[in-house]
Amino acid sequence: MSNSKNQSPEKPTQQKPVQKPTAKPVDLAKENALLKTQLAEFQKKLEEQPQTLEAKIKYFQEKQENIRKLNVLDGYVESLMEVGKDVQEESENDEFSTERFAVRISKKANSYREEFEDLVKIKNPVLVAELLGYIMERINTKRDILKTAING
Repeated sequence: MSNSKNQSPEKPTQQKPVQKPTAKPVDLAKENALLKTQLAEFQKKLEEQPQTLEAKIKYFQEKQENIRKLNVLDGYVESLMEVGKDVQEESENDEFSTERFAVRISKKANSYREEFEDLVKIKNPVLVAELLGYIMERINTKRDILKTAING
């Protein structure tokens, strides 16, 4: 006998046509409006960029100066955070006075000498911690302004 009985003729497989999702006119209108808004923002940013070589040089020098200032402020914040932890520990031991930390307001006695005369000296660790917190808050505000200027 032949093998033709065991073999069945292959049937062509039917492929379903791939249907592409149809976009609704409303979605296209929203997308078009969004893209127009983004284009307007990009054009505005492009117009804000300096056009002449001198203006570009000045722009990047100012940006570089802002980055330098931000790095200095970042260093202050790191130092103040470390000191703040130590002051906090000190205030847990004695919240009225400390010999390890003080905030001083000084004035130069005269313009020829380099020595400063203390006008106010605060040794209360709670007040010192509050002053440090206030200073850090002001520094962080300035840092945010610089970050905006750098990224803007």
